Amino acid sequence: MPLDNKVRVAGSREGGMMTSEAKAEAKELIQDFVLINYDIPATEKKLRRQFLKKALAMGAQQFTESVYLLPYSETALEMANELESAGHAVVWAAHQHNVSKALEINLSMRTASKTAAKRLSSGW
Repeated sequence: MPLDNKVRVAGSREGGMMTSEAKAEAKELIQDFVLINYDIPATEKKLRRQFLKKALAMGAQQFTESVYLLPYSETALEMANELESAGHAVVWAAHQHNVSKALEINLSMRTASKTAAKRLSSGW
């Protein structure tokens, strides 16, 4: 693991074309996360919709119907605090010590974020 908390993403050339993995750019490895377990009543659909829209745009990973893992950030904490102050969430901060697992989570979040961006731009 590089000391600057950056991971070089390696890739290969296929048929002379660079794959997305082959764009060997440095990415910051996120090892700190916010875990949100929420229960928003059906009467508060707007709050649920707002949370999901923001969380998915950040690349949140859904573990069960109402449990999400988000990259640790001020925005994630604000979203979590909003749900928690409304009495609808339990929030944990977590650190992933296993670099391989952290990388797996990071790649999954980036994919989820791109998928959410496509959904949101199509009017979802």
